[in-house]
Amino acid sequence: MTHEQINNHLTKADTESRRGNYDTAEQYISTILETLEESQLLEQSQVFRLRALLLLAQTMWRRSDYNQVLAYANQAISVADKLSDTHKEKEPTLTKIYNVIGLTYWNLSNYSLSLEYYSKAMELGEKTGDKIGVAVVLGNMGIVYSNLADYSRALEYFGNALIAHEELGMKAEAANVTCNIGVIYRTLGDYSRAFEYFSASLAAFKELGNKAEIARVTGNIGNVFSLSSNFQQALEYYKTALVSHEYLGNKADTAIILGYIGHLYAEKSFEEYDPNKAKKYLLDAIAIDEKVGTKADLYENHRIIAKLFKDEKNWEKFAEHFEKYHDLEREVHNDDAKKQAQRFAIERDIAAMQPLSKRTRNL
Repeated sequence: MTHEQINNHLTKADTESRRGNYDTAEQYISTILETLEESQLLEQSQVFRLRALLLLAQTMWRRSDYNQVLAYANQAISVADKLSDTHKEKEPTLTKIYNVIGLTYWNLSNYSLSLEYYSKAMELGEKTGDKIGVAVVLGNMGIVYSNLADYSRALEYFGNALIAHEELGMKAEAANVTCNIGVIYRTLGDYSRAFEYFSASLAAFKELGNKAEIARVTGNIGNVFSLSSNFQQALEYYKTALVSHEYLGNKADTAIILGYIGHLYAEKSFEEYDPNKAKKYLLDAIAIDEKVGTKADLYENHRIIAKLFKDEKNWEKFAEHFEKYHDLEREVHNDDAKKQAQRFAIERDIAAMQPLSKRTRNL
């Protein structure tokens, strides 16, 4: 393959991965890596290998295969270490690698390591004038502040990221930040504003043809309907999102929607209240979360299913799930305490991440 053909394959792989066509993306990447194995170990070949491994890591992240993300990302870092420091693609690509590692540790609720890699990404982005990389990390820092329940600061960072994304023409990233703003308003109980931001995000992702993000936002809209006691419409949105997540192989997102549906069927005010269906969906969600390694929703799912078994006077199953709920709740509370302690470290890191945009959108 010529360099032009490899570049075309990398572009196609990136496009297919963003659209949720993961198998197709991986096929393009595999072809590139096989071609590079046969080539001379020239610096340009190493650059192509670096970009291919980055795309594999990003694709694995979208699949929720977090062990594979870290494996490919670390391989990419090893390749980058062999490039000269003056190579124009080294540091911008490393910025993206550090960002996807930060995202992965965030998914695994390891906020300390997540922050460490976001800080590395921000430092490199500022150093190289990588406006796109800095904008992406700004949005991810907003998510960290959201986890810290510092919603005003999270909205500030989301606002700055949104301005940057729109000015740089980053439509997908802008739509993603818009969705994250909706999540904050949902958490704050402002369902009308949450619906407004989710709807704007959904329209943008539909225009882009991004199936994975369409499914994610659809699930978020379903949750707003559920919290507003519009259960039937919530179920319709959940089922639509679930079909897409399962088809695409997005395991973590599949677990989230399964849990949402389980909660819905466990709701006695829902006209289709069905504790047996609720238990099935909740158990399926728990199984996926335990396999993937995510724990953010685990304890709540155990709490709901424990209550269902208690209502049935199935004391053995009640005790099993209540104990897991109790242990996980304690673990999450400990994590929350750590998050609060990390706030000061985060603020010190952010103070060093200058210059950042002073403009804040009124959200």
